[in-house]
Order: sequence, then C-alpha cells, then structure tokens
Amino acid sequence: QVSSTGEILPVLWSQSSPRVGMLEVLPHRTVVPGRLYVTVARVAPTPHGTIGMVHLGPGELGDRPFEEVLAEGGDNLTRGLRVEGRVQPGGDPSRPDMLVVQREGTHASSVLALPDVLRQLSTFLGDARMLVAVPDPDIALVTRQDSLFAEDLRQAVLTSDCPSGELVPLLLAVDPTGIHVVAERPA
Repeated sequence: QVSSTGEILPVLWSQSSPRVGMLEVLPHRTVVPGRLYVTVARVAPTPHGTIGMVHLGPGELGDRPFEEVLAEGGDNLTRGLRVEGRVQPGGDPSRPDMLVVQREGTHASSVLALPDVLRQLSTFLGDARMLVAVPDPDIALVTRQDSLFAEDLRQAVLTSDCPSGELVPLLLAVDPTGIHVVAERPA
C-alpha cells in the first residue's frame, strides 16, 4: 500500500545507522562526508497507525535521475513545513534565538538535504555559525553556536529516545567551511 500511495520524501541516513548497509544498493547523495547521506522513499501512514517507508532503489527510479526524484521529494517535503522562532530569556523578541522546524507529516529534518535551506535558516538567526539538532527524523532544532540554547540542543540529541533507524540522533555544526557532526547519540 505504501508503494502506491506514499509521497516521495528525502530520508536522512547516518553512517552509524544499523541499516547503513542498504546504502550500497540505494541511490544517495552525501550531506556530511562520511557521516550523513540522503536517499528517497515513498512514505505513508499504515492502517496500523505507524509510518511505512519503501526506499526507492534504481529499479523504482526507472529512467528518472536520482537528483530529479530527490528534487520532487524536496518539493513534497516543503509542503506543510513550519519554522517557529523561540527567544532566549532576556533576548530580543524581534530576533529568534532558536528555530523549530516541523511539518504536517514526517521527516522534517530532511530539510537539511535541500539546497539553500541552511543559508535561509542562518538569515533568520542572523549568524552563519549554527548548531542543528536532529533528535528524531520529524524535527530539526537550529540555534546560533553561541546561543544559550546550544547545550539544550546537545542534550536533546544525546538523551533522545528515538529508535535508531536510518537516522541516528545527531548534532551538526554549520559554519562557512561546511557542516560537521559534533555529537551523536550512540546507535
């Protein structure tokens, strides 16, 4: 049922995932070299109230290039996407100190694989040096590296009760030199 009714979405994969061996057969792109990748899958609710995923391998892509299918998944992902700002105690209410990225549906954290998203988020925060926490696939928390929220994001990752699947909870540092994994909950 998921194969025929699911929407195509980007899916983040950690190198430390217990399922990382599947990347050998799935088309994917690197997000953070040696640490984080993105694939595509059809995703839909199941009759049992869970979320079903069917990963798209070369056979399911047909003649379509992976990057084209990934772009379609990115378009699907942005529908229903919400970015909410939070202000630290005593902070300027006109400038958020933390952003909470969620969506109606699943896999909001996969926005990290979309072109130009990190630059857009840095514009909201007013700083290109950010921390991005992904405590589970359905949320991303973003703050400046010098924010009072920085330790909260680290703890959200390290204490996450999200089961290790494709994505293992992680904390990324973003700066003009690129994206780096700075903490990851053990798989």
